Amino acid sequence: MTIHRVRFLLLACGLLLGGCYSPPPDVGTRADELRFHNWWNYYRRGTERLRAGQTEQAREDFERCLGLRPGAKFGYTRDKWRARTYGVHVLEGYYPHRELGVCLFLLGDVAGAEKHLDLSLRQQPSGRAKHYMNRARRARLQGAKLAPPRVMLTVEDAVVWTAARSFTVTGRAEGEGNVRELRVNGEPEFIELAEPALDFSRTVALEAGANDIRVEARDLLGREAVTTLRIMADWRGPELLIRSLAREGGGWRARGVCRDDDRLESATLLTNSHPARLLKPSASRPGVEVDVTIAPGRPAWLEATDRAGNTLRVDLARLVRALQENEPVQSASLQPVLRASNEPEERDLVRPELLINGPLVATVYQDAYYLDGQAGDRGGLAAVLLNGRELLSSDERGALSYTFSQRLPLAPGENRFELAARDRSGNRSVKKLVLTRETPPALDRQYRLSLGLPPALCEPGLKETVCRRLREAFDEEPVRFNVMDGALDWPAGPAETEAGVDLAPYLALVRKAGTELLAVCSVAREGAGRSIYARVVDPADGQILFVEDVYSEAMEEELPAQVAGLVSKIERRFPLFRAAVIQASRGRIVMDKGAEDGVRAKARAIVAVPGAGEVRMAGGVPVELQVTRAERSRGIAEPVASAARDVVQEGDVVFAR
Repeated sequence: MTIHRVRFLLLACGLLLGGCYSPPPDVGTRADELRFHNWWNYYRRGTERLRAGQTEQAREDFERCLGLRPGAKFGYTRDKWRARTYGVHVLEGYYPHRELGVCLFLLGDVAGAEKHLDLSLRQQPSGRAKHYMNRARRARLQGAKLAPPRVMLTVEDAVVWTAARSFTVTGRAEGEGNVRELRVNGEPEFIELAEPALDFSRTVALEAGANDIRVEARDLLGREAVTTLRIMADWRGPELLIRSLAREGGGWRARGVCRDDDRLESATLLTNSHPARLLKPSASRPGVEVDVTIAPGRPAWLEATDRAGNTLRVDLARLVRALQENEPVQSASLQPVLRASNEPEERDLVRPELLINGPLVATVYQDAYYLDGQAGDRGGLAAVLLNGRELLSSDERGALSYTFSQRLPLAPGENRFELAARDRSGNRSVKKLVLTRETPPALDRQYRLSLGLPPALCEPGLKETVCRRLREAFDEEPVRFNVMDGALDWPAGPAETEAGVDLAPYLALVRKAGTELLAVCSVAREGAGRSIYARVVDPADGQILFVEDVYSEAMEEELPAQVAGLVSKIERRFPLFRAAVIQASRGRIVMDKGAEDGVRAKARAIVAVPGAGEVRMAGGVPVELQVTRAERSRGIAEPVASAARDVVQEGDVVFAR
């Protein structure tokens, strides 16, 4: 063997040994010394010094790891969640710009703090950087003469009428002092970073009648703007009362009134296919007289709408047939056959007619049910009650016919209603309505993405509270994930290293259970506060899809809002969308929603039958789609299972999983 070969072998062995060598712990001869002078060594020491209150020394360490001050062999200038140090080793949570910005703020250099915090937010956003950016901006704005914030609502009217059970308030808050807080009816929006302008949207549940929605905005200097919107929730639609019915020529003449508890916006009478307006929109008023002659065998309808949008449509021909049934034909043209009276008809043994337009037993998927019906009696009505509540006012008693509409609020599960009508002779008719409110099948949590949620990694005194808050936040409607936290036997406490949490024990469990996502949450002390980190992992390959975090220096008091904010940030990564299939051919599915509606490539969706809401099945399993391409206004998808290629049809409804 030549000397050259010997030298080559020695060099190769040296390189191999060097590649396998892991440096010993970075401990110097004194606490403030470093044995190695790599950028990550300075970063670790800087974080320890900042935690110990040695702000100036920490600043120098962060500047060295960034290469802004000599000392490190070379600098690494990018904030990253996982930064590679040497070989296959990584450092989890490398935020040198952020930590340098914190140091500069604490040392009074506000401009320098904003510069480095801005760099950190552009490179790797974090809750701690946003917290200190707010503090730095507030310090810069102190003493400046700025206009207070402003709140502009999308609706222009000061009072809005609606027939809905809820109302979505949308608008924009803005101000030169940056909007830091926004509350709608006292409930705060989750805002981490104050901005010059913030758009907002909040759905508020309504009570019947007047609902005052208060929107408050505060800037970094604590100045406030308040605006109030009044929403009038009207769930009682127009009503029709027929007071008399008489034979006229070859038809029947009905007289009465159409009225509303607020005011009518329009009322139209349709007889013999000729519409006639009884009330012009510009002449809105509580009621309008109805006087109509109905020819046998000819259609006759009345349609009325109030300003909340409630609409009543009455088949007058059917109503008259019901009232004059079994009555003798009168020859006098205007001789009343039936007329409201103050005295009950003698020997009246006939119960009132009671009609509900719709099934008496039904399963519904909305939070309200539109009930419309009719009560009628030849001797005059004395009362019409819904669950014991009188619908017929005192001045309307004695009417021959009463047509009504109501929007009934529904709680989840079974809802029972009793509708009763009583005539002036005491005869009574009753209809019982059973409505079961359920979640639409395709939105049931069993079809949502399954999520493994092990206990949070944090100090024992905080663990139980954090875990409970996480479960509560993930369980709020609409449920976005099918959380499997109680279904798996999680390890007591996996190892935590400089490279982060050892995910292997978690991954083994969720892979065995077939869980689609894994969220590992941990609480870390950072400076004067704590951050809650959530690592969302794809179990298929163990890849960390993303990391979200929130930061607070008063975590015990702010924990509910912080955890709710963290969960909302996770859920925003998996936007919900509802789309319709506009083309289905050879396994290629085209939806009418695209990227602008939240559709993303690789997103999964479940397919439902239109109208019924039932999930389509193929081979005994639900039909699932995977989005292959998301264009601006449409999405392209294909069935996950080959058995479903010919099952999806145009018009089917698609819900994001």
